[in-house]
Amino acid sequence: MEGMSVRTWTLLFGIFALIWPAEVDGQFGVVEIETHSLVESDAVHAGTVVNVALQVRLQEGFHVNSNNPLDEALIPTVLMIDPPEGVTVREVVYPEAGLLEQVGVDEPLAVFEQTFVVGVVLGLPPNVDPGSLAVPGALRYQACDETMCYMPATVDVAWN
Repeated sequence: MEGMSVRTWTLLFGIFALIWPAEVDGQFGVVEIETHSLVESDAVHAGTVVNVALQVRLQEGFHVNSNNPLDEALIPTVLMIDPPEGVTVREVVYPEAGLLEQVGVDEPLAVFEQTFVVGVVLGLPPNVDPGSLAVPGALRYQACDETMCYMPATVDVAWN
């Protein structure tokens, strides 16, 4: 292999890229999820708390690690909130994780499957202006199926 020229390596790489199966390439991509932002009430008042939630729906056959995986090497699912000035995040409540047994893994995995909801308690300042208030956030997750995990992803979310 020492005698192979750059041209030969480039040619081999090009051939390999052409014959690499598309379905294998897709396995290393991101698994998209569906999210819905939910607000407890249409009207909230200054100086009170409001409960909001994020409903997450996974594709059939997929799971994500819980917010507190049993193996520290696994990527947790985390809801990050970027509240506007004066708004405070009082609590983020994740659902109870299910335990998933997988072939070849000694310990079960703490996961969320199918559809799950993450709740958030927001504190509103006493001087919040009337009208619509947007609270942005992001959900970081890594989807897995029964044989492998896919690239971690972050999806933007917001409550209005």
